Amino acid sequence: MARKTDSQSEWGCQTDDLYLIHALLRNYLGHAEEMVERTSPQDADRVLLVTEHLKEAFSTLHSHHANEDQCYWDLIRLRAPEARGDVDRMVRHHEEIAQRIEEISGTLETWRAEPARKEPLLLALREFKDLVFRHLEDEETTVKPVAARVLTQKEWNKPRTSLKELKLNRILYQIGYMLKCAPTEALRNEFWEAMPAPVRLLYRRFGQKKFESEWEELYGKA
Repeated sequence: MARKTDSQSEWGCQTDDLYLIHALLRNYLGHAEEMVERTSPQDADRVLLVTEHLKEAFSTLHSHHANEDQCYWDLIRLRAPEARGDVDRMVRHHEEIAQRIEEISGTLETWRAEPARKEPLLLALREFKDLVFRHLEDEETTVKPVAARVLTQKEWNKPRTSLKELKLNRILYQIGYMLKCAPTEALRNEFWEAMPAPVRLLYRRFGQKKFESEWEELYGKA
């Protein structure tokens, strides 16, 4: 590990919020096959709803990885040279996943046009889920502890997905998904308290019921 100097006294940060975005991604991909399987080819509205939901899932995953690529890897390589192999593996994973997103997005559009032909999409989703889940576990086990040791809190927080990156009409829905999928009550509360008070008010008044209705339509009753 690189020697820590006085100017690096702020090294060290809380990284458990990584579990929050990873839980969201595991929810999306963990239920994707079942969601498609339960969609009747005759139900055009649900086909569209599921298609848009999965596209949003792929976009969230891609943005999460792009932020990590831009903000974390060079700093970790510099400050923890012993972790270079792990970081390089994360980069390769991200490249492979990005390629697979392009491929599966095409398969998704084919299913949208021909919803009776489910098998190619179901197979692609199964393989993609396995690939992403292995990557998420690997990152949590190997890179997350190193980041907690050699990044500052400001550096760690930098790539958090900004609400400005989301489509305006989807912001309140995305808040709902993050709250619903949070793996622990502590992380749920931390996410909620970090939001500006006006955003929390907007979610309670205008977003929560719409999100809960969408969740039930996609996933069924909790």
